[in-house]
Formats: sequence, structure tokens, C-alpha cells
Amino acid sequence: MVTIVGVRTNDPAVFPSAPFGTPFNGSMYAYDSNSFVTKVDFLSSGLRPLQGQFSFNETGTGSTGNKAQDRKSVVDANRGNPQHKVFLNPPDSTIYPLGAEGSLQNLPLVIDNINSTDIKVEVNQSGRVEILLDINKDGVFTNGVDRRLFADVIAGVNTVAWDGKNGAGVKVAKSAFPIDVMIAYTQGETHFTAYDVEGLDNGFQVFTQTDGGTTGPICCSGMIQLFLITVMCLQRLR
Repeated sequence: MVTIVGVRTNDPAVFPSAPFGTPFNGSMYAYDSNSFVTKVDFLSSGLRPLQGQFSFNETGTGSTGNKAQDRKSVVDANRGNPQHKVFLNPPDSTIYPLGAEGSLQNLPLVIDNINSTDIKVEVNQSGRVEILLDINKDGVFTNGVDRRLFADVIAGVNTVAWDGKNGAGVKVAKSAFPIDVMIAYTQGETHFTAYDVEGLDNGFQVFTQTDGGTTGPICCSGMIQLFLITVMCLQRLR
């Protein structure tokens, strides 16, 4: 068990004409603080590091608390921030048991009191929520009209503050109430960080596993550039 994996699949001394021609076709298994497992399967992905470094954590390349900033790629720096345990085979469940999934309670959520816009969110386990206030009631997020809120939550009833304004910073009219609320509840947020990867031709597949079973695959594609850290946010949505 390690928290950071170094992978060398190519040796220019052995393959001088094609130093990045040999792909890594294995898998990595991250075991997080919720006892959830995230499997990243690189079979046929075309991942071709000369000597890459890979790790998993809860925030990304940073840990400042600014979620939007922390998850960004970083140029010319190794900011893997290893946190989760990483395995090259499925973790032994007798030593690393799988955790139970949480759930939202008392749904649906509606804001119907213009004088009290705090949102009560009840969950049975700690996690994170993303709340969409559908102010124009069209069932989708409309930038500049609707409002999106984020909050960390613990088991029980949590209060998420809302200032009563829409996405443009304008106070919502009384006629817009009651306001429909859409909510996503996540646990075990996992960021996959990669450094000095060289090539990723075809993308990879992601699976998540809890005591409730396995979900996936989620397919992630794109090229990881030389000397860039690319972060993939893998969340379990409820």
C-alpha cells in the first residue's frame, strides 16, 4: 500500500526510436477516508509515461479551501498532494472494509418563506451538497438567473444560508416564491492527480465501490500534457 504511485513504462535507452511507445494497461485503486474505493482502469487508454507520478486526494492540486481554485491543473509543478491509500490490486476487504453510503432525508426541498431563506438539508452521513435554486422554474440551471450553492454537511439537519439573491446578485421578487430546489449529495470526493504523464490517447474508465455495490464505468478522455497536473474530480452522487 502506498499513497503515491510511480509508473515507468518506457525506457529511452531500450526503445530509442519510440521512447513513449509502451502504454500502462493496469489499474489503480484509491481507498478514501469514507472507506470507498475508486478504481481507475487504464486498459487500452494509451497512458504512456516515461516515469509518471499518480496520487489521489479530496481536494485537487491545492488545499486552500477554495474548491474552484484547488482543483485546477498546475503548470510546471508537482502538486499531487497524496492523501488516499493507493493499490495496484483490489484492497483486501478484511483489512480495508467498504463503507456504507449515506442519503438525503425529507425530500423534496422547497423554499416557501420569503422572510426565512435558510435551507434545511438533512443527511444521515457527512458529505457535500450542491444546491440549485431554480428561480425561473424551468427545471435546469440558467446562468445569471438561478443560484447555485455549495456546503459541507454532517449527519443530521444542516442549515445552508442563502441571501435571497439570484445569480445576478438581485434580490428575488416575492412573486417567485415558492422556489424549487434541486440538490446533489456527494460523498467520497476523489481527485486523481497525474504528473509527467506524456500521453493519454483514448481516455480511461472509473468505477466506484461501496458496501452497496459497484457503479460505473464513468469514461474520462483527453490528453494529459507534458509537465501538467490534470485533476479529475470523481464524485459519488446521491
